[in-house]
Amino acid sequence: AQGSMLAGVVNKIMVPMENLIAYPEPQVGDILEIKYDGYLAETYPAQIRTVYSIRVSQQHESNQRSYYLTVAGKGVYSIEYSSTVSSGGCQNADGSAFNQGEKIWLEGLDGLTDLRGVTVDALDEQGNVLCHISVEDTKENQYKCNEIKAV
Repeated sequence: AQGSMLAGVVNKIMVPMENLIAYPEPQVGDILEIKYDGYLAETYPAQIRTVYSIRVSQQHESNQRSYYLTVAGKGVYSIEYSSTVSSGGCQNADGSAFNQGEKIWLEGLDGLTDLRGVTVDALDEQGNVLCHISVEDTKENQYKCNEIKAV
């Protein structure tokens, strides 16, 4: 009820999770925008009966999008990635291979809400591409999960 006349009157409101805009998925601490018919059931807690839409209007700082690559095989010595706005890479400080199953943070992709045009390469010790992942710039690829698996 923040930003609403209800804030001073009602301290709890039950909201049915109907007509939720699924991306980004709401997380604890996010601020939601709820469009409804304006009526509340006079119960405790108060209840919104007719929800037109629910969406995340502001993500909590700890919920910003981060992306990871899970190393599925052996012999991966470095990771390179790029998007339309940034690029980067990583490797172990001692030059050793990543462990199978290790989850690698793709820091340069943080905050992206659209992965179209992103590419990720897992490279061996000589710099040969072991795995290439590319998200095509198509409408159905607009929303992807936040974990990228290398095979």
